Formats: sequence, structure tokens, C-alpha cells
Amino acid sequence: MTADGKAKPGFWNREGLSTQVLYGVGSIAFGVKDQGFSYFLLFFYNQVLGASTELVGQAIAIALFVDAFADPVVGHLSDNLRTRWGRRHPLMYASVLPVVVGYYLLWNPPHLTGLAMFAYLAVTIIAVRTFI
Repeated sequence: MTADGKAKPGFWNREGLSTQVLYGVGSIAFGVKDQGFSYFLLFFYNQVLGASTELVGQAIAIALFVDAFADPVVGHLSDNLRTRWGRRHPLMYASVLPVVVGYYLLWNPPHLTGLAMFAYLAVTIIAVRTFI
């Protein structure tokens, strides 16, 4: 209830549909990355490329570990960044190209085997996760 006794407008009444859709578009990159990593990455590298399940799993685990330290660093950087475009916009704009290139490289790896594939995968995952 508001101060004058009227019911607060519901979610659909606060903003127009176009505003809601545009807010939702902002999470597409994260959703694509998240779904690809969650459902297809291990399967693709193991079944399609023939990489060891253990090595792929270790590469993913290392990337998550590095991400645990990289996220607070990037957060601190964005919290303290002062530009005429705001705090986060320059970082978001700067990350677009690296994310696209990294995601492309992740799904189109060179012909590597064993530890070389492991290292390539770990570095690529870390780069994509950090830029996202």
C-alpha cells in the first residue's frame, strides 16, 4: 500500500513492455555463456574433441577458482571507476569484443591434445568468464 491507501502497481504496470524487454536483453550474453558452459562444454570437449573428462573438469574448476578472485577485483574496479559515461558502461563496452572472440575460440579450438588442450581450454574459459 502507498501512503494514500492505494495499492502499489504490479510489476507489469510499473514499466512499459518495451522497457522490460530492453532490460531483459541485457542478460542475453550471460544466459548464452551460462547455458553453453553448464550443458554443452564438458560434452563438446569430451565427446566431440576427445579430451579427457578429468582434464576438462579440472579446467572448468580452475576457471571457477580464478573467477572467485577476478570477480571482486573487477567489481572493485567498476565501483571506483569515474568517467563521463558512468562507472560500469566503459567496462561493459570494452568487454564486448573480447567476449565474442573468447566465446568463438572456446567453441572452435585448434587441433590440440592432452595438456595443450587443457591449457587452451582453461585460459579461454578464464578469459570469457572474466570479461562477462
